[in-house]
Amino acid sequence: MSIKLYRTIGDGFRSFGETLVPYRTQSSGIAFVYRMSSLLAAWCVVVPCLLVLLTLCASHGDTQSPVMRRTKPSGMGMFWTRIRNTSVPSSSSASSSTFLSAASNVVYRPQLIIDRALVSKVAGGTIAKNEQFPHLVAIILIFADGSDTLCGGSILADRYILTAAHCLYGMKEATIIPGQTAIQIPFAADTITVPVKPSDTILHPGYDPVDILNDIALIRLPKPLVFSSRVQPIRLPSWTNSHIDLTGYDSIVSGWGAQSNDDYTELEDEMRLDLHYATNTIVPNEVCYRVYGSIIRAQQICVAGEGGRNPCQGDSGGPLTVKFDGHRLTQVGIVSYGSVLGCQNGVPGVYTRVSSYVEWIVYHTGIVT
Repeated sequence: MSIKLYRTIGDGFRSFGETLVPYRTQSSGIAFVYRMSSLLAAWCVVVPCLLVLLTLCASHGDTQSPVMRRTKPSGMGMFWTRIRNTSVPSSSSASSSTFLSAASNVVYRPQLIIDRALVSKVAGGTIAKNEQFPHLVAIILIFADGSDTLCGGSILADRYILTAAHCLYGMKEATIIPGQTAIQIPFAADTITVPVKPSDTILHPGYDPVDILNDIALIRLPKPLVFSSRVQPIRLPSWTNSHIDLTGYDSIVSGWGAQSNDDYTELEDEMRLDLHYATNTIVPNEVCYRVYGSIIRAQQICVAGEGGRNPCQGDSGGPLTVKFDGHRLTQVGIVSYGSVLGCQNGVPGVYTRVSSYVEWIVYHTGIVT
């Protein structure tokens, strides 16, 4: 019993022999396709689908043609879309328990459409200082349908960026922006920009856009970055601590995404994006399992969203970092998805577990961890 979204490119869509119900907005060209069993179709009307339909009606125009463009999941939100995104349960109270139960199987993947100017930040976050996160990059992506998306990424080496596969899936072109705390659009004279093409990207071969598994990708830059106090690589988990239990660790997530449930990170001809960060505790995967069900796997990390501190629209692909033994930051996760119920509603966020992919990263980059 699950509602699943198929994100497609172009004018076709993938059918898996089940009912596909497309929705497309007049303004954004975003389409939503849901897979549902006949039993779910009946059950869905009660609560979960009501939440989804209300969100769709509020954010999208018509349901006209079956032409499919970029799609997004129904209850799970990736941190780069118009639909509200994820958070984490802050208590084990009865209300939280009821909420988690109702939220089960209502997952939505994050997507972000860029149309109008809004200041954007990590939900509940603090504004970053200059050079505080020199490993972070912003990624502005353009798709074949003309829509734009903002994601984050991290510098692994002078030629490699680590990000989420769902950010790059179906991209037409992208611009990497390293070394900036505040991004001014149009770009300031000193802003470093690196254009990349689909041929510069490496998506994990096991990436599953339906259940959002193996949500990890690399970008090989056409020219090397020049390291400075503003541009530095992030440390990856070493072979020795690649399987360490992260439960209870304080983590940091950073990005230029929206700051609240009501904000949308949308770009316009003139705007300013300020880098924000938030801290929260890594919790057992069972916490996310209670919210998202069986799509949660060992290759993912679950992070609490207490105090409304969470990634939000525009933060997908950004790094989740911790400090081991007081040393410098180590990237342990990649922002993947959260709940359609919002960035600040106390629902846990889901991250790709980097340590599960160290061998894959080393194979493609030659980086020694």
